[in-house]
Amino acid sequence: MAFTQKERFNLLPQLVAEMSKPMSHPARVKIMMYLLKHGDTRFSEFLTLLPLSGPTISQHLRVLRRSNLILVHEETPHTLYDVNMRQLQKHMAVMLEFLTQLRQSGVGLKDLIPAEDLKYWVSLWVKEIT
Repeated sequence: MAFTQKERFNLLPQLVAEMSKPMSHPARVKIMMYLLKHGDTRFSEFLTLLPLSGPTISQHLRVLRRSNLILVHEETPHTLYDVNMRQLQKHMAVMLEFLTQLRQSGVGLKDLIPAEDLKYWVSLWVKEIT
């Protein structure tokens, strides 16, 4: 029986790769951060939040929706978007397992990112979510 290239890897690398795709664009990261902070959000709010056209935002929302990271519900006449916390928790658990295995192998975040860069990125992240 023939295997696809992906099937030659064990489950964790496959899951990490698959779960990383929806968050591989800064617009989708920004959408998720906004939804985590504000909850139910109308499409029109994303138009003011992101420096992108409506069709491009729709495309990013579609990627997040297909990955089940966001939920969509109608409150006529509006469509509201929110985080699917159950799915996000699954993604976080997989990423935590990946980072745990990295750490156990002797590779730490400090080995991957210089300390001054890490402090800078963490400060940006904290500023963004507060």
